Amino acid sequence: MIIEYSLIMAVLLFNLAMVIVALLRRRTGFLTKYSTPALVLLALLGALRVALPLSFPFTYVVNSFDTLPKIKSLLATDVLLGTSQIGLLTVVFLIWGAGSLFMLLRVTRNILRENMYRQRYRIVGNNHAEHLASELLMKRVRIIASPDVVVPYVTGFFKAKIYLPDIEMEDNVLKLVLKHEYQHFKSWDIFIKAFYTLLSVVFWWNPIVHIFIRDLNRLLEMRCDKAMVNRMNEGEKTQYLESLLLIARHIQTKNAAKPSSVSAYVQAERYGFMEQRFFLINEGYNEKTSIKQLVSVVLVAIVFLASFMVIIQPAYLPPVNDMEGIFELSPKNAHILFTKEGKYELYADDMFIFELEEYSLNIEPFKELSVIIED
Repeated sequence: MIIEYSLIMAVLLFNLAMVIVALLRRRTGFLTKYSTPALVLLALLGALRVALPLSFPFTYVVNSFDTLPKIKSLLATDVLLGTSQIGLLTVVFLIWGAGSLFMLLRVTRNILRENMYRQRYRIVGNNHAEHLASELLMKRVRIIASPDVVVPYVTGFFKAKIYLPDIEMEDNVLKLVLKHEYQHFKSWDIFIKAFYTLLSVVFWWNPIVHIFIRDLNRLLEMRCDKAMVNRMNEGEKTQYLESLLLIARHIQTKNAAKPSSVSAYVQAERYGFMEQRFFLINEGYNEKTSIKQLVSVVLVAIVFLASFMVIIQPAYLPPVNDMEGIFELSPKNAHILFTKEGKYELYADDMFIFELEEYSLNIEPFKELSVIIED
């Protein structure tokens, strides 16, 4: 069942997950011990949680008798717009919807602009890169080389397009570049980025989402690095690092930037992130999955499932005038009637007591009572 408070809870947990991932992504010591899988999983499950704002009969309700009732009361107030009054909650949703529509148009414009820019690339033949891709058994991939490309990157949801700059690269370096970009494609990184872009459209007012997207891009690069170097010896790791340096130097000679919606080989950002990548490639990624890494992944999954067990809802004490004397509520003498008008009415000993809000059905002692639908 989806109610407004389960949605609020999902949004709060989603924000908490993003903050945790962003903070731990910066801690090289944590990544050395636990690597990237737990953080990537937390980022994915956090997004999935906000897409599944569900509550269940077994969900434990935490009653808020002060803060949430005040917020609900505030949103229920009317504001004067011109000559008419409109609920504050309606105004909030109108602003939210208008902002989301604006952001959607903005994202769409940027994607169309990037596609138009790519269509104007000066394409040069690179049969050698295509041959190497075939040797590496890459499927559903097209190689495009152009002097207009600054940094290697990949696009495409179901068929990969790997864009290469028109620079001289030795075969071993070119293979590493192709494998790196293809790894992004195999890992569905484009889908992950697209989903978070959609979340940034919906939650345009939330600065945490926009800040987190940069950390997500870096986290996906780290995950790709880990997949690349897992089975490499020290000499192959050195070649991989040299390929990163080669592309980084090439970026320094160019002013253009890569499109924002793709996965690039090297990101032209602060050296702090590059230093972190280099350290982890040298020291932090091991081929064997440690017990700590397994425990961290299992713990993230358990926390995700446990997040459906608790929900915070506003709670109110019934007015004294609505009750006569003291009475007992139990499944034997009380029930809840769901009327034709969509209301929930509480009855005890065949006597109407008071009307209930829908969220009260999950609160003791009302959750123990049977609900009878009015004929």
